[in-house]
Amino acid sequence: AFIGISRAFGIIPVVMTQPSDAFRNELTPAWVNASDQAMFNQAIRDVAAEEGADLIDLVAFLKTRVGAGEATALPVFYDGIHVTDYGSGLYAEHIADRLQQIRESR
Repeated sequence: AFIGISRAFGIIPVVMTQPSDAFRNELTPAWVNASDQAMFNQAIRDVAAEEGADLIDLVAFLKTRVGAGEATALPVFYDGIHVTDYGSGLYAEHIADRLQQIRESR
């Protein structure tokens, strides 16, 4: 629906996966569930592919940039799902690069 509505208004839709990490602490929301998050992210990838929408895959980016399972060693997340200032900087850098690539491809 988001992609169709965006296109109807002349907006180029861009969808994005939402990373998480397996570690938990006292700040981790009770609703955080790694398998549910993985299914959600795969659904985003699938919809992007089906609709021909641009995708910013932050999950894949973090696995490449930080390394699978290493996000807890670096200050990327403060509670397993919400990012620290460092994590926000990583996201911003990658999102800006991808948006530029998307813009240049049009």
